[in-house]
Amino acid sequence: MCISQVDDPIQLEVPQLTCALLLSTVWQFDAVRDWTIAKLDKVLQDPMVRIELALSCSIPKWLLPAYIGLCTQDEHLSWGEVERIGFRTYHIVSRAREHHRTRIAALRSTSGGIADPIPPPTFTDPPSSPERSNAEVESGLMNLLEKELAEQLLDRDGT
Repeated sequence: MCISQVDDPIQLEVPQLTCALLLSTVWQFDAVRDWTIAKLDKVLQDPMVRIELALSCSIPKWLLPAYIGLCTQDEHLSWGEVERIGFRTYHIVSRAREHHRTRIAALRSTSGGIADPIPPPTFTDPPSSPERSNAEVESGLMNLLEKELAEQLLDRDGT
């Protein structure tokens, strides 16, 4: 029987799911890995943890939304978070964050303060239809992050 055919045999918390993901990735248990990724997709909200798991377990679909989450959050990254993602990634996130904030400020000044900042992604909700101005900012942020992160991944892989 495949694990995906079992309807939630047990309820696991994020730490247990994280361990299951790490082990299933190392041991190449693809069915367990896919099931665990699907479960974590529903419950894992922390962009830092998503980035770490995405990089260590090769889950590229988690990277861009998690980086956007870091760029759009109100708080600056702590020193501990900077150490976790590395200074190069921090530089990329900081540039994208500044780009995001500059665009939001520009939109507010031209629209009489109407443009709201893009809320961080919730990872469980389907994409909504944000206002056009926010969609433009998010698109610019995604383009900048995709370009920078693609270069970083190429450098990391040595190709």
